[in-house]
Amino acid sequence: MGYSSVGESANSEELPLASAQNQDGTSRVPNSSEFVACNNCFKNLGISIEAKKIGKQSAAKCPRCGTSDGAKLTGEQLWTLQNNFFLAGSKVSAYYPPPIGTGGAELSSSQFEANTWADYLLIRDLTGVGLFWYGPPLWRLGHSLLREKVEARLKPDEYQWPLSVGQETTLDDLWDEAITVLKPMLLEEGEKIFRARVLAKNRLNAGEYDSPPPGFIKPCRFNDSTHQVFYGALDVETCLVELKLGPSELVRNEVTVARFALKRPLRVLNLCDIVRGDLDQSDFVERMALLSGLLFPHERDYFMTQSFSRHIEKRGFDGIMHPSAFRYIGNVESRNLVIFGSPVKDGRLELLDINAVTVGSFSYDLRFGPAYEQ
Repeated sequence: MGYSSVGESANSEELPLASAQNQDGTSRVPNSSEFVACNNCFKNLGISIEAKKIGKQSAAKCPRCGTSDGAKLTGEQLWTLQNNFFLAGSKVSAYYPPPIGTGGAELSSSQFEANTWADYLLIRDLTGVGLFWYGPPLWRLGHSLLREKVEARLKPDEYQWPLSVGQETTLDDLWDEAITVLKPMLLEEGEKIFRARVLAKNRLNAGEYDSPPPGFIKPCRFNDSTHQVFYGALDVETCLVELKLGPSELVRNEVTVARFALKRPLRVLNLCDIVRGDLDQSDFVERMALLSGLLFPHERDYFMTQSFSRHIEKRGFDGIMHPSAFRYIGNVESRNLVIFGSPVKDGRLELLDINAVTVGSFSYDLRFGPAYEQ
């Protein structure tokens, strides 16, 4: 699940797609409604597989290679294949924009293996659309002036204040500025919350699934070693991926999941939706870049997310709703919930049931992209 916004997109998964149209709206792809190639035309295995996904099986011979068993592609579908493989497939991580796009330095044969390069030239010749190395704006990588200010306040020995003005700005001021693009969310009484554990000592004890008691707290994304928080999710699948299960836990059936219900409404800050509101574009981007960057799966940023969590609690919220770092895989929304304090102990959460979880099988949705050297 990506971010949504009003008026401007804040979705980190957006791609700088190569255009299949000229400026006057006419197609750049000749005979775009007719078959021009098939997946057998491609030498690279990944490109051939991606082509087969979007092509159409037909007994007719391919107009290019002459085979009849391949999935046929129109010019328009070739353009889609180009975007799917070379743009979306070139991302170095699920949360960063792709390095290949529509502007910048030209691609070179020395940066790809031979089959990939040959197939790229074929698609380029058939579509008339060339690609380049794309330099994304820094905000899409989580960088912003607001982030630099937060870093300077939290670690003044390592980071300098980035401006000659604003030295009186406090950390609370900076976090208050950042959250202007977020909205509170009310979780109603009865809402179901899940929490999973590996090797729980007393599986049927509700306290095993509460926040760790003082003295047993380990620093994590939204807590330091003195901040007591409950980590849960709105579905079982998200709980399991957050555990990063290995073969041992899976084979030995060491996982249990507790299901809770809210005993009273909770007011949480919702990081799943970033909203522009009345802000101008530059102010919106500053705030959005800071917040979206904090959601990247980087432990090096935990000093900022831990400070952010403290600030949100100080502002009277019961917790934080945020998208999982694993939201790029799977078919669920992957929303995590952080609740401040010990919600099981203080009665805000009621235990409904506890189940052992067995993972019967895995399935992979494989998507291919180019291996390259830049």
